[in-house]
Amino acid sequence: MKWFSPKRRYLPDVFALLLLSAGASAVVAFPLWRQILSQYSPDGRVEPVTWLYVQSLIISAIIPGLVLLMRRALVRWLGIADNWLASLSRRQFIAAIIILSIAVRMMVIALLPSVLHSDWLAYHELASTWADTGDYRSQGLLTAYWPPGWPWVLSRLYLVFGPEPLAGYVWNLCLSGAIIVLTFLIARHVWDERHARWTAVITGLLPSQILFTNKLCSEFTFAALFLASVYLALRASSGRSYWWLSVFSGLALGLATLTRTVTALYPIILLTLFWGLRNARPVKLGRWTIIVVAMAVVITPWCWRNYEVMGRFTIATNTGVNLYVGNNPQALGTPAEPDARIIDSGNTSQERYNDSLGTALTIDNVREQPVQFLKRLPVK
Repeated sequence: MKWFSPKRRYLPDVFALLLLSAGASAVVAFPLWRQILSQYSPDGRVEPVTWLYVQSLIISAIIPGLVLLMRRALVRWLGIADNWLASLSRRQFIAAIIILSIAVRMMVIALLPSVLHSDWLAYHELASTWADTGDYRSQGLLTAYWPPGWPWVLSRLYLVFGPEPLAGYVWNLCLSGAIIVLTFLIARHVWDERHARWTAVITGLLPSQILFTNKLCSEFTFAALFLASVYLALRASSGRSYWWLSVFSGLALGLATLTRTVTALYPIILLTLFWGLRNARPVKLGRWTIIVVAMAVVITPWCWRNYEVMGRFTIATNTGVNLYVGNNPQALGTPAEPDARIIDSGNTSQERYNDSLGTALTIDNVREQPVQFLKRLPVK
């Protein structure tokens, strides 16, 4: 049993070889992986695009395998890089990482083709219509299906530069710098200068952040607004003289929620964090109240608009449909057409009905087939 002792230095090498073997097998023998993983699908079928994602994920095991295999050399290289980062002044570091990150992203915009499809195409059409008509419409009808934040920003860009997706790509490029700076500031507030610099480096060179630059996606606008809200909330909670920053934190959080509704529940998480801080708890709760009120000021007018148009006080009406797309009897872990009753949004009342029906059908399906729901999770 000594061979399995954690003190043995060659165990990481063995694990590295296993990762490399798994990644290589996904290149030369992927049909075997498909045969093994198909059993996790309820009916044994998986969409081709899902297999592409799964194959890419398994192949990516090569990266940690190489890291483990070259760990000693990497430690030395990281030490050299750490010393070099420490030798730079703060301004020099921020300028260097932003210039490097923007240069890489500009190459992506210039060299990699981008095709508008799915949500990206929808955002382009919504923004073009909004710029032309002044209303938030889909197929000529008032809509609330998608949150309005990103389509509104894109429509303002189209008003200035014309309906060219390149305007959105350049907007993403500019926000990349803001995201790097905000990440640096948050990490420095929570940890220290050294960790903040490495956090900024990782954010600036993260492949997913780079490759999404030439996509008309809402992630960049959302990330910039949400990180701004988080940083302002941290500053507001650090001293009595910074209470006014809570207002701007709430405003940014409201705009982020109008971009992607995932942050609608963030105030609950923030309340839990503030309540756990026993020191100056009344002050923290006061800051939280200001944030929530400011957030509500931003969100409420749009929810009221949807109430007048759709008869529902909500930010968007796509929640139920999205839930059922991934959790219907025919779902295979990828987007699919689940039910004709909730696909055709012929009018605003149908859009509202789709939202309610999708939510109800999702709950019923998960309740009736919990095992299939759990088996579907690995391929999502």
